[in-house]
Amino acid sequence: MVNQQLFDYIKQQLQRGETKERLKTSLMANGWRAQDIDETFNSLILPGQSLILKDKLLKSFFSFSSKKLVVVISVFFGILIISGGVFAYFNFFQSPEKNLQKMAVNLAQIKSLEYSGELLVEYQTEDLFNNQKNFLQVASSTADKKINNLSINFSGSFDIKNSDNPKSLWSFFIKTDALPTGI
Repeated sequence: MVNQQLFDYIKQQLQRGETKERLKTSLMANGWRAQDIDETFNSLILPGQSLILKDKLLKSFFSFSSKKLVVVISVFFGILIISGGVFAYFNFFQSPEKNLQKMAVNLAQIKSLEYSGELLVEYQTEDLFNNQKNFLQVASSTADKKINNLSINFSGSFDIKNSDNPKSLWSFFIKTDALPTGI
């Protein structure tokens, strides 16, 4: 049978953070029997009561504060993001030289190619058509300046799946506002 005085003392000391080993040594030095001490330690789990932690390690583990939890979660996600970045760098974002080398190696395997693009140019000229002067006369330095736009759209395809009958198709469209509409 557990001694209530011993039980209360051990419970109080464990809640203050004392370790089981030091308590046992101290109690044995004060005349308590090892069997009574061990029986008391084993009875610290009472029906309907929470577990009384037996040493500092368990106590600190179960009394995990919210600040510690936030730090642990932040570190975990930080490591996850960094490792994802390293993975992406080595597998996707390599130097342009390495990408061009890979393209050159794979170029021989290409059997068809499609391309398209647009080139936009904005430039400034003298407005020769709206001046009252003769078109053939040299424009004066006071001629009106006009901003013009030039747009070139291009697209095409190239197919060599059948090397005996290669196919190619291309088109381009040029649009400019440099010319007057009546011409």
